[in-house]
Amino acid sequence: TFERSPATAELELSKRTVGKLTERPDGSSSETVETYGFNAGSGVNLNATQMELQSVQSSQTSVSRDGTVNEKISYKERSAANPREFTAETLTQKVSKPTADGESVRTDVYEKGVNGRMTATESLIEKVEK
Repeated sequence: TFERSPATAELELSKRTVGKLTERPDGSSSETVETYGFNAGSGVNLNATQMELQSVQSSQTSVSRDGTVNEKISYKERSAANPREFTAETLTQKVSKPTADGESVRTDVYEKGVNGRMTATESLIEKVEK
């Protein structure tokens, strides 16, 4: 990603996103997306000489024999409060089950608490009709 520099008004490289996707013959897949940039907390580190890892997203998808799709996505990013550390990991688990008239989708979001355990913070159930 290129953005206009406030100092020079010229386009400069500000962010780089690199992804790796692995697909298997059984329909399952795994993907890792890493984003690099010059950010330091909530602002841009003007003294940075190279980009640093800003966020990591990993996902694993599997397909059952009955057509159920299970997807797990984990995400963490550099902390705004302490740019030397990453925030606690967020995990999203999505299960899509085929039904006679469409599909049922359940999405659960978990965050790691201070005790190190994953705690559910959100659940969403959708019925998709065709």
